[in-house]
Amino acid sequence: MKKTIALLALAVFLLPQLTLAQDWQCSCVQGARRLGADIPLIDAKWFQLFPSQMPVVGGIVLLQYGDVWHVARISELLEEGVRIEEYNYRKCQYTTRIIKWDDEHLRGFWHN
Repeated sequence: MKKTIALLALAVFLLPQLTLAQDWQCSCVQGARRLGADIPLIDAKWFQLFPSQMPVVGGIVLLQYGDVWHVARISELLEEGVRIEEYNYRKCQYTTRIIKWDDEHLRGFWHN
């Protein structure tokens, strides 16, 4: 009985911490910060208020898909667009892709 109570107490204590440790992968902003982007911890939609004109490696690209705003870290500037690395474009996963300069979802860039 004491072992069961101890295990339950341990589970109650550890499970929230394990969940929190993995939650950052399900946030594009927290993922971009973990990848090295020097950005504030705010909702992705708020970056649209202060966009910069020029993309820079290490900054972020601002994207909008319907009502959903998304940010991703710029890893390379290319002739056809920007190579990005990101979390949560696919639910809670890390992905890389190229965003072309004329992408209909591209809303701007931001860097500190």
